[in-house]
Amino acid sequence: MPAAMMSKAIYKLSAIQAAVHETAMHNGMCLITGIIPVAATETFKRSLHAFTQGEGFMLVEPAGFVRMQGDVPIRARTDYNPLNRNEYLLHVLRAY
Repeated sequence: MPAAMMSKAIYKLSAIQAAVHETAMHNGMCLITGIIPVAATETFKRSLHAFTQGEGFMLVEPAGFVRMQGDVPIRARTDYNPLNRNEYLLHVLRAY
């Protein structure tokens, strides 16, 4: 990205709990390396293109897993439970 946008990029990265490991500048351009949460990559990529007027880009590659802090997210079942035989057969046979 353009070197003038480096501080804004680092600020936005810190807001999404990314870890900046290294920054380098060459010929008016800036390279930032670090770790970004997967859930924030697309949002950050869109904002990067916006605040650099299309001059910034990012490359992302998997770097491993980090243990989650807090409770494990849960989601209520939205379909029929195959462990409930009667309910499931009614659904499969479309007899509900």
